[in-house]
Amino acid sequence: MSITNFAPGVHYVGVNDRTTELFEELWMIPLGVTYNSYLIVGNEKTALIDTVAEGFYLELEANIKAVLGDRRLDYIVVNHMEQDHSGSIELLKKEYPEVTIVGNAKTADMLNGFYGINQGVHIVKDGDSLDLGGKTLTFYMTPMLHWPETMMTYLTQEGVLFSGDAFGCFGALAGAVVDSDLNPGMYWMEMYRYYAAIVAKYGISVKNAMKKLAALNLQYIASTHGPVWHDNLQRVVGIYADLAEWKAEKGVVVAYASMHGNTAKAAELVARRLAEKGVKNVVLQNLSNNDISYVLMNMARYNGIIIGGTTYNAEINPRVALLLRALKGSNAQNRIVGCFGCYSWAPGVTKKMMTALDGLKVTTLEPVEFKQSVGADDLSSLNALADAMASKI
Repeated sequence: MSITNFAPGVHYVGVNDRTTELFEELWMIPLGVTYNSYLIVGNEKTALIDTVAEGFYLELEANIKAVLGDRRLDYIVVNHMEQDHSGSIELLKKEYPEVTIVGNAKTADMLNGFYGINQGVHIVKDGDSLDLGGKTLTFYMTPMLHWPETMMTYLTQEGVLFSGDAFGCFGALAGAVVDSDLNPGMYWMEMYRYYAAIVAKYGISVKNAMKKLAALNLQYIASTHGPVWHDNLQRVVGIYADLAEWKAEKGVVVAYASMHGNTAKAAELVARRLAEKGVKNVVLQNLSNNDISYVLMNMARYNGIIIGGTTYNAEINPRVALLLRALKGSNAQNRIVGCFGCYSWAPGVTKKMMTALDGLKVTTLEPVEFKQSVGADDLSSLNALADAMASKI
């Protein structure tokens, strides 16, 4: 077998994207990203699992033809309708006009809505199977992971789970496809970042899917982004299980936005005090020059969060407001959260910051607010905030 033919009859035909700067026009991807697609060749039929973004169609087509030659493509299985995975379906239908698209009822609705496709669609339900001749695909519905129509496909004979976006990560591939053929080191933090940015809100759906799939004899997890997991399969499953439960390492993320330096000074003082109290994992991040996904990544990893911000037009600094909204949107849990704020003439920013977190299952600390610059009393209050955090994480 070749490096892309990682199991009998299973071929990787996906692509690398090293040019897009913002994934979903939101998240920085300096290491690139993959759009993974897999071709399964049975004795009688062939099936493509997911496609790629439309702009990469020609590369996908070439990869498919390199495997199939003149043989027809019988099925396109759509695990996820987001356009980075469904974007080439229309073009593939033109190339293979007799192809049947396989998905669930919600997939069919989206196929019609996005692409006007309402013919040649085979609807499957949870537990249904498709026989390719010596290769059996079984379909498992995994709704809201992370769209309503998401499902997973299991190749029974080879133990390959085509998991859609679940178990994925940012980062393009450099030659090899399967983790056993590459150094997976760079992908671990990108997995945390991907989960924090894309999946975190849907932890319950992750847990439901893992419970449903627990009895499967998994040999490979083939997601739509990142390497195919084999040697590190259990580690990947463990990471997702912990993230879904919001389990964390002991540590504190201090994230701040400062206009003229006073809030930045306070952040440095808090970080120093945490270190003095024996907290070894302290991450200090400036929201003005850190993509928010890196901040969310660390907040998914560590159990302590301290957010510092200024007022801006008598409201929360916009960068801090964005972080608070993202943190609440991710349904963060099991965290110790504190905040501090600086104002020049409009007090009350820390109250607004704490109110923004209402409804989250987190433990909050007494906030610290200071006027204009850090005075002696303010330093004592900041130290007390750090001390309280160090004692609770």
